[in-house]
Amino acid sequence: MKTILLAAVAACAVAAPANAATIIETVTVDAAAPQSATLSFGKFNPLLGTLNSVSLTFDSVLNASGTLTNNSLFFGRYFLLTSGGIASLSGNGFNMIELLSAGASLVHVARDTTMHIGPYADAGSRTATLTSNLGAFIGSGAVPFDFSSASLFAEIGLNGSLSIVPLIGGSARLTYDYTPNASAVPEPASWAMLLLGVGAIGGAMRRRRAAVTTTVRYA
Repeated sequence: MKTILLAAVAACAVAAPANAATIIETVTVDAAAPQSATLSFGKFNPLLGTLNSVSLTFDSVLNASGTLTNNSLFFGRYFLLTSGGIASLSGNGFNMIELLSAGASLVHVARDTTMHIGPYADAGSRTATLTSNLGAFIGSGAVPFDFSSASLFAEIGLNGSLSIVPLIGGSARLTYDYTPNASAVPEPASWAMLLLGVGAIGGAMRRRRAAVTTTVRYA
């Protein structure tokens, strides 16, 4: 009986609450010319447990190259060339903006000449987490986010023309962190109670056997 009680106490000591779990969804944004798009993620099913937090990771990329032309037939020109792009992801409490490869340079182009510029390549990443106001993420259906991108490429100068198409895209990853509902499988605390019950029954049966007196008579 003492051994059973010790085992039960040990089981109670190691009993712990259910571990946290995560669900991860990823959506890719194809690299394209400055664009707008809606990204959708599935909502968290409340039957799985209690939602603790929602994290959003936004990875963005820029790739661009092109040409800058001096259309003057007689003079070389200096052009102020700005470069870069903006990618943003927003909605449901999140507002994430990436400034990619932004800059400015003074470029000289000989008369009646076209010169290649680039390539420009850049990437960025941002992560944010919400721990309150999570109602928009719980239930059925989808959670929408607005993706948009814009070009910062431009040239300033006389008789110049810029031809460039920046490609901006990336990916978004949504993570649900939650505490699962109790499962049907007994946890350590339940096993401890079961052991205590078995031990009590065994002890009662042992005491009952000890109280029985057997009398043998011979004819």
